[in-house]
Amino acid sequence: METEIAEVKEKVKTDILGVQASNQTTQISKVDFYNILNKYFVDIPENYTLDTEITTKSEYGNHKIKITDLYNGTLTEKIITNLDIENAKNKSQYYGAVVNGYELPTTTQTDVGWKILYYEKSSLYDGYNSME
Repeated sequence: METEIAEVKEKVKTDILGVQASNQTTQISKVDFYNILNKYFVDIPENYTLDTEITTKSEYGNHKIKITDLYNGTLTEKIITNLDIENAKNKSQYYGAVVNGYELPTTTQTDVGWKILYYEKSSLYDGYNSME
């Protein structure tokens, strides 16, 4: 059991280092971190904290692990452009990222920080409208 848990922790930490190296930063975004967790864990709550305990997928033994045992740094917001998504092979990796470069609807007084819900063909869907 301890070996299975150690292997999952190592896989997550290796994936985190890969993302950090790819982005040339020591930080990792909430979106990237969630995507890494989603590879190894089930039922990850959207509003998780570092103290949240999550369960590994069955192929990793259904073990409960605290998020702080995987990563205890700061998670940042991921801000991307439409070009980033168009060039990406796996567009779903950007779901949840902050939408950058849009105008607020005239009825909106506060910038609510729209996030990408999904991407289809050449349009971003950000919770309010599509951005071509």
